[in-house]
Amino acid sequence: VNVSGKWMADFFSDATNHSPGVGVFEQTGNSVTGTVLRTSGDYRFLQGNISGDSLMLSYFDGSGLYLIKAKITGSKLSGKFTSGLNGERNLLAALDPAAALPDLKKLSFLKPGYDRIDFKLPTTSGELVSLQDERFKNKVVVIELMGSWCPNCLDESRYLSPFYKKYKDKGVEVIGLAFENSADIAIAGPKITNFQKKIGITYPLLFAGTAEDKTITQVLPMLSKMNGYPTTFIIDKKGIVREIHTGFSGPGTRKYYADWISDFEQTIQSLLAEK
Repeated sequence: VNVSGKWMADFFSDATNHSPGVGVFEQTGNSVTGTVLRTSGDYRFLQGNISGDSLMLSYFDGSGLYLIKAKITGSKLSGKFTSGLNGERNLLAALDPAAALPDLKKLSFLKPGYDRIDFKLPTTSGELVSLQDERFKNKVVVIELMGSWCPNCLDESRYLSPFYKKYKDKGVEVIGLAFENSADIAIAGPKITNFQKKIGITYPLLFAGTAEDKTITQVLPMLSKMNGYPTTFIIDKKGIVREIHTGFSGPGTRKYYADWISDFEQTIQSLLAEK
């Protein structure tokens, strides 16, 4: 069989726990490459093969592990998706050239009555940073809610680092809010610093606490809901939140990655042109 094309997928663990995905695969002979787009980000560089009517794909980066094992019947796919040591979901998909995720700019939003965000959080050296600081006034500000443990955040940060160097003298600032696995800055701080040095990030990464809903609510009480890491805010020169984007389509998604960059930079340029 040949699985090249787009597949509209459903990942589920029970009758009440479903989430969408879009598989994008290319097949040459029995070799398959591609990824799966999710609302929280993509499954990066999947690789595997077809054997008879069976599809096997995997990804491992030294930390994150994904495995898809599925059977193909005509234009349908059914199987299991495993992540990490014990995460498992059922997977059903259908070949669909029009397969698409919901609008990722509408999944996260501010509560009624709010049009801006604020916070005061420390760098790993203890310096407190706030959006009210002078360096952010009259600037277009990009805020990435991320974690040093998050593969999609790694991909977005690898893009944002050179983006910032290109745009900082044009009136753009970037801030990363790091939600980590430990509430202790003595433990989380070195991981954030290592992440920053490894990528060459020159904008501030702030320690925001643990990657839990209750922590996000404390740090950003005006945010109605967060649906995945990373989540990216674009704020105009007046401090108003103009866009909130859930997830990140990384380089493993190819066209979607290029489209994301084009749309993002067009938005930034448009906001820079505003008086």
